[in-house]
This record gives sequence, C-alpha cells and structure tokens, in this order.
Amino acid sequence: MNTTIFVPVLTSDAQWIFCNIEEAFMKLGLLNAEGKILTGFQSAEEAIASYKERQPQEPFALLHLSIARSFVGHLCADDRLAVGDADSAGRKPWKLNLDGCRFIYQHKAYSLLMEIVPVERTGICLY
Repeated sequence: MNTTIFVPVLTSDAQWIFCNIEEAFMKLGLLNAEGKILTGFQSAEEAIASYKERQPQEPFALLHLSIARSFVGHLCADDRLAVGDADSAGRKPWKLNLDGCRFIYQHKAYSLLMEIVPVERTGICLY
C-alpha cells in the first residue's frame, strides 16, 4: 500500500520536475515553494480546492506523489513528513521537507504522476 500526497503546482513547474527528476528531488525538494518544503493534501479534492482559491487563470497540474507506506513511518519519526495546521477551510496539509524528498528518491520509495486540472474562465478581460 502507498500513501498519496496531492500537490497542486503550475503546469510549467510540473513539467520541469518530470524533465529534471533527480535535481527536483535531490536539490529542490521537488519544488522550492515554501522553504524547500513540499506541501500537499490528503485528497485531490482538497488540493484542487486549495489551489483554486488563488483564482488561477490557466490550467494547473496536480502531482500525485505516492510514497511506500513502509517509508511513511520513518519519514514521520524523523520529522521529514508531517501534517501541518489546518487552513481556514479545515484542510490539513502534508509537508515533506528536502531531506524527506532525498530519502524517498534514494530509496526509490515513490511514484509520481501528473494530472492537468482545467480552470473555468472568469470572463474578465484585462487590457
């Protein structure tokens, strides 16, 4: 069994991650968005809702980072993976730090998929 963390990111960032997988895991912690901490959610619905609150104007990517369940306990015990405080909507984000990214990459204890999430146009036109 695996534990999956759903991470919303810009499509261009997701493409870069897949093209530069070793650098993404070993140097940047997948994405240096919050001080080298990867932040995701327990469900795709939560991740999508969280990202849509930013009112994106173009489709975005949802990374599905699956970690072997046998490694999740090690990551949590070493504070490499933790559940953060709930946001205003009650969603509790998962946080995987740079050491955690390196650990799962080196042990090949992950799988990574990308899903493109469409966004409804607002009809607002800026000139």
